[in-house]
Amino acid sequence: MLQGHAVEMFTSRYEKHRSFEETKDNQYFPVVVYNGYLPRHVGNRLHILFAILRAAWLAVCVCMWHESYDVIVCDQVSAYLPILRLFAPNSRLFFYCHFPD
Repeated sequence: MLQGHAVEMFTSRYEKHRSFEETKDNQYFPVVVYNGYLPRHVGNRLHILFAILRAAWLAVCVCMWHESYDVIVCDQVSAYLPILRLFAPNSRLFFYCHFPD
């Protein structure tokens, strides 16, 4: 619960030692990891392609196996927004991009 709102965080990669303290013990919200088995690259190449594939599969997993959400905040990769729009048409999408990404 975060100021009166139920919050869940979904990610395809999570490392506790590199994460904010608020995410480490599920005290504020649960952190759910999907796709931890998918590679981040092949031969130190194709990082962007695999980031898009991991994010797209994460979006499918969230939409298929979880309840609907009022707001979905997307971070870093925008390529999966059409998937969310298709499978979660009643959710508002908010895309946040880190500069200079």
